[in-house]
Amino acid sequence: MIIAIFAAAIAVWIGIVSMRRKRWPAGLLVIGIAVLSIGIIGCSSTAGKADTTAKTSISYKIKHKTVRVGASRLAAAKLESKTLADRATKQDAEYASVKSASSSATAASKRAASSSAASAASAKRAASSSVARARAAASKSASARKSAATRQSSTHRAAATTGRAVTNRGDMNTGNSKRIVGNKNSKIYHVPGQAGYRMNSANAVYFASEAAAKAAGYRKALR
Repeated sequence: MIIAIFAAAIAVWIGIVSMRRKRWPAGLLVIGIAVLSIGIIGCSSTAGKADTTAKTSISYKIKHKTVRVGASRLAAAKLESKTLADRATKQDAEYASVKSASSSATAASKRAASSSAASAASAKRAASSSVARARAAASKSASARKSAATRQSSTHRAAATTGRAVTNRGDMNTGNSKRIVGNKNSKIYHVPGQAGYRMNSANAVYFASEAAAKAAGYRKALR
């Protein structure tokens, strides 16, 4: 642009010189061309400035819009980040609650299992104790029956050997009874008039006749 202005100035100077030498047409032509060139250059400069201004304005608008769009996206991103953080916090709280409930359920299950095992062990001990008591009672009863059988056998053998009534230390005497009385342990009955012996009244069995006593499996005393 500077070079164009310089050239136009030279052309004006040439035109002035030509007019001084009385070359009017050539001088006017050169001056007109120079003035026209200066006008064109001025218009071009103005257009360039306007274009530059327009470009600057457009650039500013684009930049301003970009900044606004970036701020909006940043705000949206911050809001989304906050929402995600709140969700994560809520999920952590729910997980902690579920974990606590699971731990409580596991502890309750362990306590129930321990209580069940203790109850089973107690029931087993009670059953074992009951079995032991039953066995002891059965053994005691068997011993008592064996002892009674032994005493009865001894009484029978003694009565058969001596041929006389066996004398026991009881609360009654069969000789004082006026009825047929038998001893349910020895299976021997006595009739009135025979030599009596002492026996427990709890073992006495009374019969209406000797036939009834024999029918019940009793035998008559030898004396």
